Amino acid sequence: MNSGTQAGNPDDGVVNDVGSIDILGFAMRHRSLIVLSTIVAALTTVGAYAIAQALPGTTTARFQITLTFKGAAKGQYPNEAPFSPQDLVGGDILEPLWKAQGLEGRIELADLSRSITISRTSRDLTLLESEYEQKLANAKLTASERQALEAEFKSKLDALAKTDFTITCSTDLLTPGEAERFVVAIPAEWARRSDAAGASVYDFPLPNPKQFRAATEQSTEGGGELRELMARGERLRDFTARLVLTLDELSRVPGSELLTDSTGDTIEDLRQTVNLIQQNLMMPAYVDAMALARNSSPAEYSAVIEVRRHMVEHAKAESTQRSEVLHDAIRRLSVDQSPRRTDHDGPDQQNERGIIANVDGTFIDRMIEQAVQNRDVEYRRELSVRAIAADLELADHAARVDFELWLERAVEERTEAGKLDVAETTKRLISLSNQIADLADRTREILVAVSRRNLNPASVLYQGDIAPVVTTERPVSTRNVAFAGVGFWFVLLGLSAVAGVVQDRRRALA
Repeated sequence: MNSGTQAGNPDDGVVNDVGSIDILGFAMRHRSLIVLSTIVAALTTVGAYAIAQALPGTTTARFQITLTFKGAAKGQYPNEAPFSPQDLVGGDILEPLWKAQGLEGRIELADLSRSITISRTSRDLTLLESEYEQKLANAKLTASERQALEAEFKSKLDALAKTDFTITCSTDLLTPGEAERFVVAIPAEWARRSDAAGASVYDFPLPNPKQFRAATEQSTEGGGELRELMARGERLRDFTARLVLTLDELSRVPGSELLTDSTGDTIEDLRQTVNLIQQNLMMPAYVDAMALARNSSPAEYSAVIEVRRHMVEHAKAESTQRSEVLHDAIRRLSVDQSPRRTDHDGPDQQNERGIIANVDGTFIDRMIEQAVQNRDVEYRRELSVRAIAADLELADHAARVDFELWLERAVEERTEAGKLDVAETTKRLISLSNQIADLADRTREILVAVSRRNLNPASVLYQGDIAPVVTTERPVSTRNVAFAGVGFWFVLLGLSAVAGVVQDRRRALA
């Protein structure tokens, strides 16, 4: 076999003198096929890209908001009505926006409702989820280790703020601009409707002065004058007490001290006026009314007083029992959580417990124990809050019992003093009732001003953290089209190479 056979025909340009394929010569001879393959691949890729861009894509608009009203984290509106994040994306919110923005012809309301979601989100939440996703993805975790990590994640999750949410609209029936406008309008519409429904109004125990005046001006019929006098005194005392409570709570609202009523008086001025009337005018008139009732019908008066005393003492007894039960639960929890020494624990081991993590099985046990202790801390905190509330309620009932005892002594002393006049006492009660009702009207003026200033729905119920983020996801991405185009080009180049080899073989045989 000669060397010419091994090296091939030099004129072919297919194989060089050392037996290697002459790629450059091969490409030069069949450059027309290579150029044609490149043009076909490029045109095909451009066409595929144009088709992909023409296909309707899925538009996703995200709007992050923070609920800023008091009670959002606890699930309560400012007026203590129940709140849920789903209130923002309810049908009563979406339907008016759907009509107002003229989307009836673009998308059905049912499809739009399904495309709108709200989820709790924040940067801290994202980092926390990412951290524990990596930890829980470890396939070597045992059941106890996984349970401990899940408990730890839950405790940290509960500690995060619960007022950050993301409203998402994902649909292929809306343009990016339409989706962006819609998600921005959702919280604004919710805030407007919530404010109109009274959700953003302060829930103060302000009594109705109109009804109070109507009850005061009712004429008495024969035989019931003294009973009506006693009822007027009770209404006046209760109305004044609620007005004092309203003024006290309203004075704690930021900015309320700067507002005035129609006469120029501030909250503090109204408080002082009401306190002066209550202490110096209302209570003496009330004692006179009770003394007149006692003189008129001692048996009926005694029955009424006995019932009142029994009710306040019974309420105090219930509050006392509730307070004792809660404090006993706290004491038992403290005893159960007290540290105990075990036989295998040495003095040094107990000092180091929880500080240096052992590599043996006790480390996992301590992680589980820590998770349980976290839950116990939450339970203890809840018990403490309930115990404080029970103690405050008990103090209130104790004050009412003391008041009833004082009232009995004051009425007895006033009865013994004599010089009681029904007409004069009635006139005093009516005059005081009108004064207190006028003060309640002026208090309402300030309350309305505070609500308008401090509870503007757009600025107080929520705030937008950042501008909406809008993305459009095509059925076929540009990256996939590019990869497909390159792959198709290589396929064409391969076919061109095969065709070139066939042509060279035919030429060599010829």
